[in-house]
Amino acid sequence: MNIDENGKNINSAFSVVEKTYENIFKLFYALDNVAKENDFKSISSNYLRWKSDADYTGVLIKSFIKLYQNNQDSDCSNGKWKNGPIYSIEINFLEDEVPK
Repeated sequence: MNIDENGKNINSAFSVVEKTYENIFKLFYALDNVAKENDFKSISSNYLRWKSDADYTGVLIKSFIKLYQNNQDSDCSNGKWKNGPIYSIEINFLEDEVPK
């Protein structure tokens, strides 16, 4: 394999990762819409993530998390959270698991 082939393989790999991340964003956008239709709200406008820059794999995001609460629960004093359960959705790409 020559350098040109390695470069193409690396570009292809990053394209797959970028497309995967794009699809995750689309899924979360759709989930936010479903949540609104069912009287839930997303606690944060963005996703949460497990991330560490302590090693070379820290630049990749392998776990995406969104939190929701029911709008019918009473407000907490901070004005953002509800006094009720927090529902979470996680998309996880750990090596030893099938994405789910």
